[in-house]
Amino acid sequence: MRKRMLPMVALGLLVCLPMAAQRGKGGGMPMGRAMGPNSVMTPSGGAPMTRTNPAGSITRTVTRSPAGTTRTMVNREGNKTLTMTHSKMAGSRPVVTRTFSHVQKTAKVKTTHGNRHSARARHTSHSRRGMYVLWFNDNAEAAMDFYTSLFKDSKIVRVSRYGDAGPGPKGTVMVGEFELAGQRFMALNGGPQFHFTEAISLVANCESQAEVDELWEKLTQGGGRPSDCGWLKDKFGLSWQIVPIVLGQLLSDPDPVKSQRVMKAMLQMKKLDIAKLQQAHDQA
Repeated sequence: MRKRMLPMVALGLLVCLPMAAQRGKGGGMPMGRAMGPNSVMTPSGGAPMTRTNPAGSITRTVTRSPAGTTRTMVNREGNKTLTMTHSKMAGSRPVVTRTFSHVQKTAKVKTTHGNRHSARARHTSHSRRGMYVLWFNDNAEAAMDFYTSLFKDSKIVRVSRYGDAGPGPKGTVMVGEFELAGQRFMALNGGPQFHFTEAISLVANCESQAEVDELWEKLTQGGGRPSDCGWLKDKFGLSWQIVPIVLGQLLSDPDPVKSQRVMKAMLQMKKLDIAKLQQAHDQA
């Protein structure tokens, strides 16, 4: 039984990476650095030419064709690649397309306790990708313990505590990072100024009614409150949507009559019932 949890947030990211932006960046790949007069150039399969800089840290391959020129540069570790394609178009200026890819490698290392932890590369990947920050009053640690008990592939990654300088009581949690089904979150003990609202919610996609029932029961216990259409608030005030995967399939049926019947049935429910949704879809 594997539940998949996703934040109800859609992110779109368009990144423009001109070569000049890569120069001099610490830890980055110096894609725009000149190869130098002492570079070694060797043929690779005939037409493509491969050039390596003196340090051996970057390899550049150039392929020319009637349609244009493609330059591909790869760093020594092989995990960062920049591809530039100069396309020739009749009657207009050449079109330059840049594509940058970064394959994050995760190494496994053993500690003195025999546990296996992902190396710094994985932490760097999460840091660059960003994470969702949840603001709690003073119970962030209890929330992390509770949430990580609900999903597989979940864990508390690290915790920072207040010291003598405060502002919170010494030894209490300031911030903590945790993962739910592989998705990284941060929990912050920020005080009572702000509260959760339904403007943001977490979605748990469930494959069966048993998973729906289990999550619904656990998230509403201890002060949680059920709401309509599969929504609820847990005991910390955070909103969740407990959604069977089949719901999306039923609502997207090309027959509008069937999809409308499913919608009408869902609007009458609190916890979603797969059998009743399917019955509304299939009724004559």
